[in-house]
Amino acid sequence: MNEEETQAPVAKTTDTQPTETETEQKNVAKTEDGVKSEQSTQITTPVKPDPTSKLEQPKKLADVVPTSLVWISGMVGSRQIDCAGPIELPFALTKPEWPYTMIAPNPAYTNQVFDYDAGVWVATDAKSQGQQITDLTKQVAKLNQDSVKHDQVAEQSQKMVMQQMQMLTAINTKLDKLTKDGDK
Repeated sequence: MNEEETQAPVAKTTDTQPTETETEQKNVAKTEDGVKSEQSTQITTPVKPDPTSKLEQPKKLADVVPTSLVWISGMVGSRQIDCAGPIELPFALTKPEWPYTMIAPNPAYTNQVFDYDAGVWVATDAKSQGQQITDLTKQVAKLNQDSVKHDQVAEQSQKMVMQQMQMLTAINTKLDKLTKDGDK
């Protein structure tokens, strides 16, 4: 057999999956003078977008209707629920309405219920009540310090008023003396 007949074009194989947007294929061919040369041809393969990469985010309830972020404290049905939440309701609240409140619970307390009349969270377990007593003790100490400062300021004011009264009395006495001397 002739050497020219045995050599057919040879294709260089690549992976079965196309790269990016193009794959390249090279053919080996013989030129007129018998020298082998490589010729490359471009084959374009369109790549479809990955359908899983562009997942649409589901809409939030707040995007559709006005909502309120609330905590539950009170009887719901036949169950007592204390300090459950936050929960997003599909309607807007402007003030606490039983059993919902927009006021966040105190993170220092573990078990608490909401007092709708006073508008505050109240601790119910011993540990939280101990924390509440500690907080109240700190507030009393601060109020005592403020009271002492207020008393000091009040004393200074009273001393200044007494000095002013003494000066006014002395001025009035001298003024009376001058007016009596001027009448003679």
